Amino acid sequence: MNLKKKPFSKKNIILWIILPGLLLVKIFLTIEGAASGESLLDLEREESLFVKDNRLLEVDLDKLSSLTNIGNEAKSFGFDVPYKIFYLGNEESVAKIP
Repeated sequence: MNLKKKPFSKKNIILWIILPGLLLVKIFLTIEGAASGESLLDLEREESLFVKDNRLLEVDLDKLSSLTNIGNEAKSFGFDVPYKIFYLGNEESVAKIP
């Protein structure tokens, strides 16, 4: 019983070609996934900074658009509360029963 082994069978050749290729694909996808995760983290940090800036700007807008500030600005430009109001035209009743 003299059995000779073939040094390279088709099955072995296919395995030695496909397995390293799959290993390289797995390594590449792992690296790309890590890089994508890092860029996503950077974008989330940037978003949180934008949200913080937006809140600060909203507070500033609320302060600047308050009625007391607008009234003070109007007074500084020479506007004042009228002492007597004049109506032009005939008086018409709004909620009058016919």
